[in-house]
Amino acid sequence: FLGINQLVGSIALNLLAVGATGFLLNHIFGTYGASLSAPSLASFQIGSFSVSPFVLIACALLALLWVFLYKTRYGLRLRAAGEDGDAAVALGVNVKKIRFYAVVASGCIAAVGGAYISLGETGLFVENMTNGRGYLAVAGLLCGSWRPVLVPWFSLLFGFATALSEYFHVLF
Repeated sequence: FLGINQLVGSIALNLLAVGATGFLLNHIFGTYGASLSAPSLASFQIGSFSVSPFVLIACALLALLWVFLYKTRYGLRLRAAGEDGDAAVALGVNVKKIRFYAVVASGCIAAVGGAYISLGETGLFVENMTNGRGYLAVAGLLCGSWRPVLVPWFSLLFGFATALSEYFHVLF
């Protein structure tokens, strides 16, 4: 994407998102720091658990992504255009175009995660409320070797570690 390393690009997009959301907060709500409120989506019960609709959206996106990557020819092209796209170029695939669409799609999926925090969990928007979780997503991607079956497990591990640290902070 734009001829830069994918990891450098993902970090740059994380920084851009932090700045853009602060700017949009001021532009839309006319305030700095936090919105007064934001509409939140109601959770529903599955047995004794309260589940946000975003959880089901995330699971559906994961399943669709796996099918797309491993069962379609477009997914094969995307995987071929990955880190070293020379083989894909030799087959006539437009690597820059595929990488661009992949970055846009990953940004949309990341936006669902950000929307969960403000619309599914807190009911308001606070600047930098993701608190660096975008970088944890990049770490999960690297630890999961870019495989959609492994990445969620590493993301859950990082989420568990974060929750555990917050639990210990409150406990002690």
